[in-house]
Amino acid sequence: MDYSQFLVMRQEIALLVVFLLVFLYDTFMPKGALKGTSWFAVACFAIYTAWCFLFPVTQDVQAFDGMYVTSKVCALIKNVLNVGALIVLVQSTTWSATDEQSQRRGEFYELLVVTHFGTHLMISALHFQVYLIGLDSASLPLAAMVAFDKNRYESHEAAIKYMLTAVFSSAVFMMGLSFVYGLTGTMYFSGIASALSASGNSALLICALAFVISGIGFKLSLVPFHLWTADVYQGAPTSVTSYLSVISKGAAASAVMELLVQCFGAFSAVVWEWMLYALIILTITVGNLFAIRQKNMKRFLAFSSISQAGYIMLGIEGFSSVGMGALIFYVLVYVFSNLGAFGVIGAIENKTGKVSMTERPVAHQPLAGLLDDARHVLPGRYPAVRRFLQQVLHLHIGHQPGLGSHLHPGAYRSDQHHHLALLLPAGGQGHVYLARRTSDCQLPLHLCRTPG
Repeated sequence: MDYSQFLVMRQEIALLVVFLLVFLYDTFMPKGALKGTSWFAVACFAIYTAWCFLFPVTQDVQAFDGMYVTSKVCALIKNVLNVGALIVLVQSTTWSATDEQSQRRGEFYELLVVTHFGTHLMISALHFQVYLIGLDSASLPLAAMVAFDKNRYESHEAAIKYMLTAVFSSAVFMMGLSFVYGLTGTMYFSGIASALSASGNSALLICALAFVISGIGFKLSLVPFHLWTADVYQGAPTSVTSYLSVISKGAAASAVMELLVQCFGAFSAVVWEWMLYALIILTITVGNLFAIRQKNMKRFLAFSSISQAGYIMLGIEGFSSVGMGALIFYVLVYVFSNLGAFGVIGAIENKTGKVSMTERPVAHQPLAGLLDDARHVLPGRYPAVRRFLQQVLHLHIGHQPGLGSHLHPGAYRSDQHHHLALLLPAGGQGHVYLARRTSDCQLPLHLCRTPG
């Protein structure tokens, strides 16, 4: 075996180094120095993130007989998620310094780095064994992080729901993979695509993809596989909720796009495209409408993240380099906007111990104005924020002919989405507009109106 192949996994190896440094610091440092565990973990991860940006990947390289790949696109997605994870680490320092968490603060950062390692494996996988190793590495530590508040019943309940959902979704996903393996005889993404192109469409392939997309739907909180999301987000610590909402979801969406396009791209129009259409429309609509009913800020943002998963999936429907670019850009904006929202919630919770919308901080407290700002910025009620969000939410896919997919060899279909109606929120959660594209205006109708 050529051990130099491990150097191809330099981002994953560097993450394991960060894990070992935090583990050794938490294990062997004297008790008085353990108060600095949080900032030591932040410093190590910040150095790792800066190193990834300063020494970027310059070429596509495969390792382990084509089971793993590192490329410019994969490295870009990982760098975006690294920035988000660093923000989560910084936001968690106040919470981890409380008396309840002081004895286990090192464990929290170790678990977070391990689950981040799993998301990196998923993004770089070219074989379903590597993909499943990454999936389990990302899911199991998250279950422990959700149950981190040992003195809260809601945290234990959320962890049980998350674990049961993760187990069930993995079982459904692997059932679909068993059908795919029966059809193709291989677990390599490229091998599956070649075998399916030779065998053609079949009822078993449709059944297999239905199981695969259902398993993916649980991970991404797509409707109707979303019922666990609000309870888990509410019960988990706010720092864990922010990681679940942003980093985990962004990594899963990126990995799913590569999986669907590389393995089943030749059958998108006849097999899985219509499945995603239905899930996207349901997810965006239900997520926005059910957010109106919530009185807890974490549950409110849980349903918001459900609707955002639908918007992210629109990039997958693009089936092109433009779609991948839209997905990465959306995740980048989503990282800063959603982590900012959870940062406000965490600050209020650390100060008052409450996250209910009906129990606002009193006027003389410094945090009293944060909730008011969040209530206006998050839905986009400030004009500048609204205009920016409207541009971001409209994923411009299918109107640039001549661009081919970098994920799958094949012709780019420039007109495939002219019939897709986009559901866009305007002004606030639950105000959902059905927009259509016209030949005169490439933006949805309610964005094309001029003043007066």
